[in-house]
Amino acid sequence: MRICENCGAEIPDGDLFCPKCGAEVHLVPDYETMESRVRENQMHEEEERAKEAERERIAREEALQKKNKRRRTRTILAVCILAAVAAALVSVILVNRHRESSFEYQYSQAKAAYDEKNYSLALDHVEKALQLKKKDKDSEYLLGLIYEGQGDTTNAITAYETLISDHNDFEEGYDHLVPLYVQAKEYDLLQKLIENCQSSSIQQKFADYRTYDPEFSIKEGSYSSAQTIKITCEGDGDIVYTTDGSDPNDSSEIYKSPISLSSSGTTTVKARYISKKGIPGNIVKAKYTIKINKADAPVISPVSGTYSSTESMKITVDVPTGYRAYYSFDTRATKNSTLYTSPVNMPTGSHIFYAVLVDSDGNESSVASATFVYSQVTATPTPTQKPQSAIAVQTPSAATATPTPTATPAPTATPAPTSEPASEDGDDEWDPGM
Repeated sequence: MRICENCGAEIPDGDLFCPKCGAEVHLVPDYETMESRVRENQMHEEEERAKEAERERIAREEALQKKNKRRRTRTILAVCILAAVAAALVSVILVNRHRESSFEYQYSQAKAAYDEKNYSLALDHVEKALQLKKKDKDSEYLLGLIYEGQGDTTNAITAYETLISDHNDFEEGYDHLVPLYVQAKEYDLLQKLIENCQSSSIQQKFADYRTYDPEFSIKEGSYSSAQTIKITCEGDGDIVYTTDGSDPNDSSEIYKSPISLSSSGTTTVKARYISKKGIPGNIVKAKYTIKINKADAPVISPVSGTYSSTESMKITVDVPTGYRAYYSFDTRATKNSTLYTSPVNMPTGSHIFYAVLVDSDGNESSVASATFVYSQVTATPTPTQKPQSAIAVQTPSAATATPTPTATPAPTATPAPTSEPASEDGDDEWDPGM
């Protein structure tokens, strides 16, 4: 094997030119000189160094390529990681935005805040929930609870009114609104609330809050006779009333029996129903004018005067048909006095007899009176002469009606004869009931 002197490449035996550089091959003898051997070794070493340098260069290039590749890989990985993180963040943001824009999220947040008594935050969430889902029953109810928690009665009432308007049969709304109406004394609104409720069970539940208008048995107006007024009303509460013109309240007289108007005059009757829960209803009233024409005073017999007699004297009263007479001695007679049924014994001494007529309606006439001074004498036994049965000492005058009678001074009684024994039938006592 020969070596090209120009490039050091091996030249196959028999070739005249270098296969690498194309230099012509000089034929030399087969023996080698020392110089050629040294040169050959140098060339070989140079070739090895060149190869080593090439290998080092290639290794450096490969190492640099690997380093660059790793760097690119790390960069790509980092970029991918950053992209993934960004995508995740974007996804979280989108998910949160979606959650925040959902009714379920806003309502759950409102409920949680209310349970923690964070009413301001709860109010913010429930308002957003209602924007997302209008007229939602649970949200409207929660809104009322939040206002109640804040002590805002006005807005709580408005919230529950809206709730019941949208959901008429939602019982929990009534449970809260009814006490708030009572607290605010909104009795008219309370009645309308119960009346407009479409659920019979809810109406029954709050029946004790219901009020009604009392009714009078007769219409207001003018009457010529005494009237008896009955007051009726639905419900199991009390009816209170007044007849003095004042408005009835829970301390007024409770109606238990009919009201009697028996005297002439004008009376205004006012009545009001108070439920079992103490809720006052409307005041109803009626004005009644009674104009009773009094009957004439009764006629009393005998007339006023001084009398003496050996026998008991009787006082009579003329009683027209349709009337009853009542009488008394020395006090003005009324329909509560003694009923006149037959002539009355005249008592001894000086007394004023009063009598009054009363019709079937209980109306009293003017009062009549007569003043009697009466003494009973003993008859003198005379065989040939019959004693006078009664001696009128004073000429009597006619009985007169006295609307406001005054006592008549008693005249001096005629003394009985002292020589005659007292009659066994004589009686100084009188019985007004006879």
